[in-house]
Formats: sequence, C-alpha cells, structure tokens
Amino acid sequence: MANCEEEQFSSEENLTLEELRNKLAQMNLPISGVRSMLVARLNRAISEGQSNLKEQASGEMSAEKRSTGMKPKTKHGRDVDESLEKLRSKELRERLASLGLETKGRKAELRERLREALEEDASSEEETDYESETEEDEEDESERRRSVRDGHQNCDRCCETNENINQWFRTFEETASMCLWTEEQKVIYTKKLMRGSAKIFVNYECRARTWCELKRSLIKEFSKKFNTWQVNHRLQETKKREDEGCTAYMYRMLGIASHMDMEEAAKMRYIIEGIKDKEVNKTILYGARSMKELKENLIIYEEQKSRKAESSVRQVRPEDNRKCRQSGSVMKYRRCHNCGDKEHVSADCPNKSRGPKCFKCREFGHISTNCANILKVKTRCDGWRNENKGGVKQIKIMNKNVVAKIDTGSDLNLVRMSMYLRLGAPQLENRIIKFDSIEAVNVHTMRRFKTEIVIDGIELTEQMEIRVKHKQVKFIQIKKEQRVNQCAVEVSEWNEVLNIDVCSEEDDRDKVELDHIEEKQQEIEILRKERNLERERITKAANQADQAEQSFISVVKEYEQYREKMQKTVTDAEVAFSKLLEEKNALALQLEEEKRKCEDLQFRFEEESVNKDDIQKERREQFVINTVNENKIKDIEKLLLEERERVGQLERVSIKSFETEEEMTRLRNEVSNATAQETQQIEDLQSRNKNWEGSRNNLEDKVQEKRIIMEQCINQKTELQSKLKENQQESAVHKESEKSLRTEIERATKDLEKKNTSIEDMKKQFEPSTNTLKEQLQKVAETIESIKRKIEKLDYKIEHRPGTFSRRVISTRRPKRFG
Repeated sequence: MANCEEEQFSSEENLTLEELRNKLAQMNLPISGVRSMLVARLNRAISEGQSNLKEQASGEMSAEKRSTGMKPKTKHGRDVDESLEKLRSKELRERLASLGLETKGRKAELRERLREALEEDASSEEETDYESETEEDEEDESERRRSVRDGHQNCDRCCETNENINQWFRTFEETASMCLWTEEQKVIYTKKLMRGSAKIFVNYECRARTWCELKRSLIKEFSKKFNTWQVNHRLQETKKREDEGCTAYMYRMLGIASHMDMEEAAKMRYIIEGIKDKEVNKTILYGARSMKELKENLIIYEEQKSRKAESSVRQVRPEDNRKCRQSGSVMKYRRCHNCGDKEHVSADCPNKSRGPKCFKCREFGHISTNCANILKVKTRCDGWRNENKGGVKQIKIMNKNVVAKIDTGSDLNLVRMSMYLRLGAPQLENRIIKFDSIEAVNVHTMRRFKTEIVIDGIELTEQMEIRVKHKQVKFIQIKKEQRVNQCAVEVSEWNEVLNIDVCSEEDDRDKVELDHIEEKQQEIEILRKERNLERERITKAANQADQAEQSFISVVKEYEQYREKMQKTVTDAEVAFSKLLEEKNALALQLEEEKRKCEDLQFRFEEESVNKDDIQKERREQFVINTVNENKIKDIEKLLLEERERVGQLERVSIKSFETEEEMTRLRNEVSNATAQETQQIEDLQSRNKNWEGSRNNLEDKVQEKRIIMEQCINQKTELQSKLKENQQESAVHKESEKSLRTEIERATKDLEKKNTSIEDMKKQFEPSTNTLKEQLQKVAETIESIKRKIEKLDYKIEHRPGTFSRRVISTRRPKRFG
C-alpha cells in the first residue's frame, strides 16, 4: 500500500501546472499558489481522502457487527477461549485474584469474568497504540511546518562582504536538503536572503528563474579569487583580539586559510603566531601535532590565562589610607609641633596641657630660645647634645694627643684657635674658605696649615683649616688617601651627621697676617638676636603648620563625606545604567522579533505577488461563471415559487400525518414497556437456568470423580484378593493383617454404597426442578409469540389507514413551516 501511495505522489509531482489546477478544482480546493504548494495541497487532500475512506469502511464494519449483535472473534480470542475452558475452578480463582477481581461464584461465572478482563486489556492496548500513532503523525506534521521556517531563519545573509560565496551556497544547499525544499523554494529563499549589492543584482540584472541559473550568475558575479601571497599576508596580519575566545580565533583563521590549499602545519603555525603573548606561555601550543590537539591545547592555554588573571586580581591590595606627604621619592611623616612625636599631631597631643616642649633640654613649659639650662653653658655645640661618646677618636697631631670628633660627611678638617695655639702656632697659608653648616651660613675660615696626623699608627698628611669663631666645637674629617681602608674608625653610634659644604675659596696672599684676633662681642650679640628672631619665625611657622594640619583634617573629612556621596551617586547611576541596559536588551529582542515579522510579511508579499497573475485569471473565469450562474439563479427562483405552493399543500397533509404519528408513538411506547418487562423476566429465567446447569455440571464432575475412585478401589480389591490367594500358604502370622485389610475393604465398600445412594437422591431432587424450568421456558416463548402477533396486527391497521405515511418514518417533533 505504501508503495502505491509513493507512486501516486511521484506521478502527481510530474504533472504540469494546468493539470494540477484542474485536479484541485475538481476537489473544490483553492488553485492559487506556486507549483510546489499545489503539489503539497493535492497530496494532502489525497492522503486525507484515503484516511476518510478507511474510517468509513471501519464504521460500516462496526455498524454491521452491531446490527448482527455478534462480535467476530479473532484467532487470539479463540485461543483464549480454548485455554479458559481447559482451566479448573481453582486455577480460574488464582488468575482472577492476580488481576484483583472477585473470586466468588461458579465456574462459568469465573470463566466469563476472566474473559471480559482479558478483552478489556486487549482493547486498551489497541487504543494506546492508536493514540501513540496519531500523536506521532501530529508531531511529524508540526515538524514539517516548522522545518521550512527554521531552515530559512538559520541561513546566514548573503551580501558583497561574503568572501567565500561557494561556502555560503554549500551551507544553503545542506539546509535545503534537510528541509526538503524544491527548486522554486530555493530561488525564493535565496532572493530573500540577499542583501546590499547582491539583492540589487538579483532583482534588476540577473532575472534568473531557475535555481541553477541563479547560483551560476551569483558565483560568477561575487566570487573572489585569492592568490597565495594575499592569503599568507592576511594570515600574518590577523591577530587574536583581547575579547575573542581561542576557538573562535582558530576558526576565523581557518576560514581565511580555506581560500587555498595549505598544509595543516602551516595553518597551526599562523594560528600560534597570531596570539599576542610571551613565547614561554605559548610552549604548550607548539607541542600540538594536529589541528585536534591544537584545539585541546588552546582550551588548556585559555584556562591557564584565566587562572593567572584571577590570581593577579586577588593579590592586588587596597591602597594604604595613611595620610602622608611625598616630596620626590622621600616620604615625610607628620610630627607634633608641641612634643615632636610622629604618632600624632599637635591638635591631638596628650601633653598639650603641660605647655610647649623645649627641643634642647627636652622639658615642657618653655621653648628653646628661653631655655635656662642651655644658657648656663659657656660653649655652644652645632649639633644636638649627646651624652654618647661614640664618634670620638684619639689621634696625634704634631706629636700631641688630641681627642677629635669624626664627621664622615664634612669636606673640611677644622681646628679651633685655642687648639692651634696649643699645637705651637705653625706657619699659615693665606687662603680663606667660605662654607655653610648647621645654623651657620656664609662662614669663612681664617687660614690654613698643613700637618701630619697619626690615626691608629697610620700617618696621614692633611690640610687643617683654622676656624675664625671662638668657643665653637668643630670636627676633623680624615680624607681617604693612601691607606685609609686600614683605619678602624667607629662612627655607628653618632646620632647627628653635620655636613659642611664648601661654597668658595679665596686666596688672600697679599693680605697682612693677623697674629692677634680680638673677639668682638657686638657681632656675637647681633648674631644671637638674629638667631632668636629666626626661632620666633620657626615657632610661628609651626603654629601655622598646626592650623594648616587642622584645616587639612577638616578638608579630608569633607572629602570623605563627598566621596561617600559620590559613591552612592555612582552606585545609583550603575543601577540605573544596568536597568537601561536590560531595557536596551529587551528592546533589541523586540526589534529582532519585529524584523523577523517584517521579513515574514515581506516573504508573504513576495508569494502574493507571484500568485497575483493566477488570482487575476481566476477572477476573470469567476466573472464568466457568475454571469452564467445569475441566469441559472433566475430560473431556480421561478422553480422555488412553484415548489413553495407544493410545500403549502404538503404542510396540510403533514399536520394530519403528525396526529397519526403521535398515536403511533403512544402505542409503540406501550408495546415497548410490555416487551421490556417480558424480556426482563426471560433474562431472569435464563440466568436461573444457567445457574442450574452450572450446578448440574459440577455434580456430574463430582460423580465422575467418585466413579474413578470406585474403579480404583475395585482394582485395589482385586489386587488384594490375588495377594490373599498367594499368601494363604504362608504362616499364621499374616492372618491378622488379612483380617484388617478385609475390614478396610468392607468399610470402603460401605462408603461407596452410601455415596451412590446420595448421588441417586440428588438426581431425584434435581429432576423435578429442571422439568419445571423447561415448562416455564415454553410458556414464556408462547407469550412472546402472542405479543409479536398483536404488534404485527397493530402495524397492519396503522399502515392501511387513509392519509398516513410509511411506518418507517416516525418523528416526535412538529415539522417546520416553509416560506
């Protein structure tokens, strides 16, 4: 059958367009559309007609079965009946218990109950099979409907930017073969998928009607030929983007390399070189020997890069919030201008109540300019007072032991005037040097002399400078000459390093030597006043710095508050931005859906434009047909007037017939009620008869079993008699056993006789009941026949009454009036 249908469908596909339209017109179906649509419509109509014929045939078969009142039994049903007849009552009860049904009743009832249960199971299985088949057919139809649209949506667009148009046609033909498109559908979908200059070329220049012509013209117009240099140059220039995955990059490179036949090793090398990373990180990629291995290694490489990025993000710590000021690369920490501590500022100083701190004696209550402890000292030190004797060295100058302070950062070797006189006042050179030191600017020396210095037994020749100022402690520096590395100089515990920088040197050889230098108290006092003024300026600057720090703290607090506000605004803006992005995505999805709808509408418009000519032809034909039909309608209206007159006459006759039909229905109802009561009585008698027959069958089965037992006992008796005859010759010991056996035999015979008598009594009891049942059945049959005769007489009388219809036409409703 399936082969016949396939042959029919193939023959329909070979038909011309006019033949298809004629066939569809004969079936009263629309004839507009493309040839493929007409073929599909005709095939669908033929398949539906065959299914309707099958349903009609099955309906007629079922009607015949109902009319006959007998169900045709299949081979399976006959086998079931035979197997059920062989079963005993005990086995039937077990089968019913396994199915969860009642086990009470006689053997015939049990057999019927089991047969009905098996038939219900078989019918339910057939229904489930039919439902599954219908569901599969519906799924196939829905898949066929979806396949065309899904295939059209899955195809990519074709425009002038498609470099490899042959690849595009290859993928398009694959989808077309999967969706089972015809050549006309391929042409329509390719025109729909064209964009840009390709669409203009197809619509205005190509004018191709068949698929082969369209494909050939598009390949000829838009195919691009690449030479090996261009392909290699593009492969060298293309690099992996930062937001691009490794697999996507690999497929992009393979798409570029598909324009020419290239070795797999060369493709792999171009792919690896296009990744911007260190060669050490790309060593895992160079180990790949095939494209499959390279793909796996690219996945591993991408995972390694992501792990490194995560670890680098975790190692980043938040910036330190410590408030510090930087000048260049040196960090300057804040100090308290009240006590000099680095851990707090003067506004938060715990010793603020004790007053200012003196930076000379380290006591509270006064400043260094008014320090009484320092003014009592006759000599002044250019550095901080330090009790530590660490930086002091015992040396020899001009064979005299001298205690000297060593300053590693000084450029000059300075000696006081008192020490110069103690050394014997050696000859001086007329050379004055200007220098700067701590709390002393633009200071100059008096003269210079050259002498030998012995340090740790090592002799050094140094230039010694005489300081002009009296009562000031100066230091000696030993320049690294000759064997300086052998000197063991200890300078680790000296707290302050005093740098003395040489500004300029003046050579006063023409000046007169000054043997006696008088101390000028006026200059000293002026210098002291200048120092006090400078200290006052420093204190004022410190106070201004405290105020600046307080203002800075307030500004920082305001800045933090402003930053928190701005962070809140930024978070709110981010939330709003995320919402806008979501709305944008939703709008983009809606836009895509609208685009798809527009494309579908455009596709429908194109189909309608294709079918426009056919519709116009149909309209012309329909116009001709309508003119012919109008003439026919006028003739039919005349006939309608005549028929209405006839209908009026028939209505009068129908009213009379309706009255007779009502009498008929009343009589029929009475007859049906009487027959229903009689049929119920007959069914009760039949059920009783079945029960008696079942009990009779059971008794017969029991009698047969008893007969079998009697035969067995008789056989045993004969065997025992033979044994007794054989054993009579034996000793007297066996006589007792013989007596016991005889007694047992006698008992068995007595039991058999009792059972035979009980069976005969049962037969006598059941014979009159069976006779009465037969008589009752005969009486019921006679009453049924008499009732049938009465009904036939009534029907005969009703048929022969004047002005009545046939007895087959019976209706309980009043007929509708016409007109």
